[in-house]
Amino acid sequence: MRPIRAPTQGVGGKANARVMSINSRRKGANAERALVRILHGRGFAAEKTSRTGYSGHDLTVPVLGLDRRVEVKVQANGFQRLYDWLTGADPVILRADRREPLVVLPLKLAAEIAAVAEGRKTTVEAQNKSHAADGRLPFVSHLPVGDA
Repeated sequence: MRPIRAPTQGVGGKANARVMSINSRRKGANAERALVRILHGRGFAAEKTSRTGYSGHDLTVPVLGLDRRVEVKVQANGFQRLYDWLTGADPVILRADRREPLVVLPLKLAAEIAAVAEGRKTTVEAQNKSHAADGRLPFVSHLPVGDA
């Protein structure tokens, strides 16, 4: 039988939480910094907000006048099924029983959508060039905009 261990202080100060190794913390921090650079390159004022021992969100990204809280998760092969589902699809919509649906889409597409919503990219032609370069179908331009 295993000995009973006293509760440990884990990530975010939660008792019995998994204790993260220095390599895991470094991997996560590197991913957060890389995402901030990518978003800056796309014109977003993203900011890394997480710190060691901090239990809040990892990044903030202002979109549509609000600082959106972003949680970053990195796993070696933990999300392989999501990537498989994204093959040949732009977004994947998934839902657990009795839960709100979630949309999973490539960061590049999410940034394009946010830029259009912010009014920084207004031509459908610009999106179609991006889609054509990736071998995807053209961006649909006839969808209603607003409350319609």
